[in-house]
Amino acid sequence: NPQNKSQILQEIFPIFSSLLFPKDISLKSCFLIHHPRLQDKTYRLQNTFVVGSGRLNLYVIPSFLCREHCKTLMVELEAGDIGFTNVDYWATSFNSRGSEPVVVCDGSAG
Repeated sequence: NPQNKSQILQEIFPIFSSLLFPKDISLKSCFLIHHPRLQDKTYRLQNTFVVGSGRLNLYVIPSFLCREHCKTLMVELEAGDIGFTNVDYWATSFNSRGSEPVVVCDGSAG
């Protein structure tokens, strides 16, 4: 039986099965950054993401709808961290930090 992308994501990151949200996850892509020269590149994320390994800086940028009341922020994340953002109000991107390889998977939640 071939597995769907949600089942694969839950196998790789079992913490998703114990969360109250999101119940329906659609895996879009995974990023593997294994070379320090690629640390300066910025990668955009969907609304749901999980850090599989390494450390990264996550940038949360307000959309046009929220700019008047919201500020851009940067959060340091590491393996095991999970995030969810409302794409109507926020855009997220990241770059890696440190010398360890970084794996980040993202997708959308229903």
